[in-house]
Amino acid sequence: MLRLLLLCILSLVSCQTPVKRYYIRKDYFHGLKPGEFTVYNPTGETTYYRIESHYGILHSLELISYPSKIVVGKLKAKLSLLLYKAELDIFDNKSQRWINGKIDANFQLFESRFTIQWNGRRLIMVSDAFSLITRFYDEQQPNIILAKFRKRFESYLLVNKFDMEIFVNDLPDSIFLLGLAVKDRNRRTHRKN
Repeated sequence: MLRLLLLCILSLVSCQTPVKRYYIRKDYFHGLKPGEFTVYNPTGETTYYRIESHYGILHSLELISYPSKIVVGKLKAKLSLLLYKAELDIFDNKSQRWINGKIDANFQLFESRFTIQWNGRRLIMVSDAFSLITRFYDEQQPNIILAKFRKRFESYLLVNKFDMEIFVNDLPDSIFLLGLAVKDRNRRTHRKN
């Protein structure tokens, strides 16, 4: 019994130790385009990714891996009356192919919640009202955090900065990074209303 309890505790602790950490900085001025981001190592010295947007009526993003400058993720919003909906295309390194998915906002009064469907999995991206922390969970294992990001400071004048921790290796970083861009866009849109 004690051995089983110890095994459960160790597995829970190991799942909550980040395997990757990123410092993410939103570009200060992007004109009429949706927000763009640069993803760095935790010290901000090395660029790992860029999230670049395109002009258009709907939210459209590309995630570019550095230093190769290869596109590894795409997001294209769909026309929707009330809640945010988008299609994802994410390159999966394991299978060496593009896999389609989608991200949908869910109506909630006291939290921000999105459902991400990708490669047969349903992930939940959620943050409580007025919280600067957003967490990702697998719908099948809601007690285990897959990744999380924290907004450093809310400001109209300063550049938005985020810290992201990823706790799993079995999902591409692209899912979490594009999720951050969607969450930031959704927060900005609701703030205008």
